[in-house]
Amino acid sequence: MSIRYIIPLLRLRFIPMTLMLFFFGVVMATGQLNPMAWPELWGRCGLGALALCLWAGTIYLLNDAVDVEDDRTNPRRQESPLVKGLIQPREVFLWSLLLQAAALLLAFFVSRDFFLNLCLLAVLGGIYSIPPIRCKGRPGWDVLIQAVPFGFLIPLSGWSVVRSLDGSPWWLYVHLVLGWIALMLLVLLYDLPTDRARGIRTTAVVLGLRGTLRAFVILMGLSLFMLPVFAATEYLITPRFLSYSFPLATILMLFLPGAWRRRTDPAALKRYIYRCAYLGILPYILWFLVLGGVLPG
Repeated sequence: MSIRYIIPLLRLRFIPMTLMLFFFGVVMATGQLNPMAWPELWGRCGLGALALCLWAGTIYLLNDAVDVEDDRTNPRRQESPLVKGLIQPREVFLWSLLLQAAALLLAFFVSRDFFLNLCLLAVLGGIYSIPPIRCKGRPGWDVLIQAVPFGFLIPLSGWSVVRSLDGSPWWLYVHLVLGWIALMLLVLLYDLPTDRARGIRTTAVVLGLRGTLRAFVILMGLSLFMLPVFAATEYLITPRFLSYSFPLATILMLFLPGAWRRRTDPAALKRYIYRCAYLGILPYILWFLVLGGVLPG
């Protein structure tokens, strides 16, 4: 059955990140970390989480179906069922449409704002992968289209399960989007040699290796700089929060030397970034605790 070949394409290992960002929005809106404090939201949160998981799968399926010819020349994609010919792009595309329809159907029963957010997520996924727009090959847009869902729309979806969009912490989303753009730049380095050889003009291809790492440092620095600004203005956090979170955030910069040493080996760079990904989560775990009232913020 084709489902056995679809499952590896869904990238299920990334689902926990999507769920964490979704519940980050829920915790912001409720001010409670413990789900026992909001039993009336369990049904909607469950449907919302499932809808987002289905949406995430559709993005990977759609991208793989469109990019199969490029993936045939990419060394790190040689184990893909699509590249091996075990399943055809048309079938993967149909599975993507089916999962997207299921996600939107679930979203309809969560809330109006959540449904609209998921519609926008679906649109962004389409314009990222599908010609003629295909932002994947448009410098700047390729990282922005990937960062906006994770830094803005997924946390906002969690918020929309609980409250209307009025009062949502918009400047926090700016901070998150800047950080995600920086991380997406590193992700583009995985395929820099292959994209360059295929003539795909990603941001990393245009900036080059040094320029991409420089842009990462600048954007991540801007993102981190917003934290003391938030604390100084008591926007979501107070200066006390920085005393234990900002040192963790600065640790993000310590893995750059290791990334630089692996700059000419995309496979090694990918493994290294995945191993160090937990460093970026640590400050937000603390933020979860602050927003949920467990730690003073």
